[in-house]
Amino acid sequence: GEIFSDVPQGGIVWLTFANSAFQDFAINWAAHVYKLGKERHMAIAALDQPFQQRLLQAEGLPFFAHDHGRTGDLRSSVTEFRRLGALKGALVLEVLGAERHVLLSDVDVIWMADPTRVLAGLAAAGADVMSATDCLHVTGDEDKWKVRRNATAARVGVNRCAYNPGNADGHAAFNTGVVYFRPSNAAKAFAAAWR
Repeated sequence: GEIFSDVPQGGIVWLTFANSAFQDFAINWAAHVYKLGKERHMAIAALDQPFQQRLLQAEGLPFFAHDHGRTGDLRSSVTEFRRLGALKGALVLEVLGAERHVLLSDVDVIWMADPTRVLAGLAAAGADVMSATDCLHVTGDEDKWKVRRNATAARVGVNRCAYNPGNADGHAAFNTGVVYFRPSNAAKAFAAAWR
């Protein structure tokens, strides 16, 4: 619809989700996107009417109006958090259906640099969906699951970082804090399954 008018087909929509409980995070997220010159490419999925009113009247920021019906912390309820996940998948699918790429990030993400060149290169190489991971540093992540005592290491949890030596617990831990989708059939199927 109209919210895409400044993002050409094949362009990237920068997207986040927030409600009143996280409105300050959302304003900060938007400020950093603005600093990168992407203000005409971003939108906030505003999940309650008080937050929508603030975005409209006080902030003048573009948003998708999705009344989730809760102004408090959605993470405190498993049911509400799952509803939010389904809503994310549905909105991503809607944007992909308009033949735009989606750069979805959590509301507490602060964009310090523009990632679009890197993402465009990966998309051109055939990547349909790209996700962040909680596995960021080989030795640092290994230390997260070990406690060092007197030069010995004892395991204290699950190491899901696939590149760590001796990992037998599975693949890298994906994190939906930053996810990029290109408007391919595979990415649309992924978003539909998420929804």
